[in-house]
Amino acid sequence: MAIRGERTGRGANGRRSAFALVALVAGCGSPPANDPNGAAGERSIGIRSAIAGRPMSRADAEHYMLELINRDRAAHGLAALPWDETAARAARRQAEDMAARGFTAHWGSDGSVPEQRYTEAGGEDVAFENVGCFVDANASPLAVDAPYMAEGLVRFQRAFMDEVPPHDGHRRNILSRWHTAVGVGVAQVEGSRIPCVAQEFVDDWGTYEDLPRKVSVGDFIDIRGELREPAELAVVGIARIDTPAPRAAENLNQTNDYLVPEAYEAYLPRRLKTPFPRPRGVLSLLGSTFSLGTYLDDEGKPGLYEISIWATFPGVNEERLVSLRTIEVALRAR
Repeated sequence: MAIRGERTGRGANGRRSAFALVALVAGCGSPPANDPNGAAGERSIGIRSAIAGRPMSRADAEHYMLELINRDRAAHGLAALPWDETAARAARRQAEDMAARGFTAHWGSDGSVPEQRYTEAGGEDVAFENVGCFVDANASPLAVDAPYMAEGLVRFQRAFMDEVPPHDGHRRNILSRWHTAVGVGVAQVEGSRIPCVAQEFVDDWGTYEDLPRKVSVGDFIDIRGELREPAELAVVGIARIDTPAPRAAENLNQTNDYLVPEAYEAYLPRRLKTPFPRPRGVLSLLGSTFSLGTYLDDEGKPGLYEISIWATFPGVNEERLVSLRTIEVALRAR
């Protein structure tokens, strides 16, 4: 879903800039990375500056938005989320891309999708994305050391939280009880005080062995991991989308929701009594650990292959997505 309209303010090109808000729609991340600067509550200088109406650094602005997120969650009886630097790297990449090119979307100008950016940032779980930026398709240079004002960040967060059903994807994302951490990225362009924002909410329900980043069609891979209680393994899926290609800002501004690709193969777990043998093509489950050895081959097609892990939880009648990672798969050289 997207909310599109006009926002007061002028960009570096002197034009009045449109803005939009977009929320990722998907199922329900790596454990939160250590934040060398401390959590939002510990960034007292940045928060005090925001309250006093003084400019903030980019890092303080990102943690100030974390503070806003946690205030809204607390108001609804939800636990505060710690900072996840891995998710923040993915968020900054998208915020900078949107700001520099004047678009709002879950796709990047390079054609990247949210789970790809999160995987490439080092994530092993799933990040749920809220984004907001311009939709004027005007390219502008990034203001790397720009000061940030609290007002612009508050307006974005308020717009997210003021949504009403059924068009309340950002609000539901912020208030999800499944999230365990969050990373925020902000960016501004020269001559503007209007920030572009990306929020990446992470769920941490397991640990997973690394997957290769690049392979060829037909290559064999091992998918291994362990879920933590109360999560129980339900399905491992493999999907494929076409290799991402650059997209123009005008095209990106026509997009709305991003849906997780449908799997072309899905594996149900088979519980083992002993560690071995673990046959290929079988999702083996021993205790809480699982493994699946399989070939990446969707009718011989190259592309971006996606490995999804789904789990069930007590009292929940549907599977929830707990990990979504990507692998670049090329045609085999002859």
